[in-house]
Amino acid sequence: MFNNRFKPVQESCVELQSLKCEAEALWGPEVVTCIERLLKCCRSLQSAMEVTLNIYAASGPPDKLEQSARQFEKQLYDFGREITVDGREGAENSFTVAMKFAVDAIEQHVRGKLMQKPTVRNVDAKPKPSNV
Repeated sequence: MFNNRFKPVQESCVELQSLKCEAEALWGPEVVTCIERLLKCCRSLQSAMEVTLNIYAASGPPDKLEQSARQFEKQLYDFGREITVDGREGAENSFTVAMKFAVDAIEQHVRGKLMQKPTVRNVDAKPKPSNV
């Protein structure tokens, strides 16, 4: 079940990994850092899913199992915001914040590069003679 659920994310990460070299050639090495940050978020999500599976599969005291599972569910499922014991909204999901930050960094970098005025090389121009 979890592998099927995570498959689209894995496929997107593989595609992003293959586009990383092309992005570096087009927009410079800074974009690679941004892409690596996003790929790290994907790996964190996959690890959290695997840990959750292991927790559910482990035999342990029910109260400890419930606490551990709740911690990883916050990262695994995007609840948007954490709900506190008294029913109020808590802090924003830290995984969601990290993903948004990584995607925004890539977007800002690429947008900045696309907004730059292109320089045109004049191939037909004859070189100026040197005064030697």
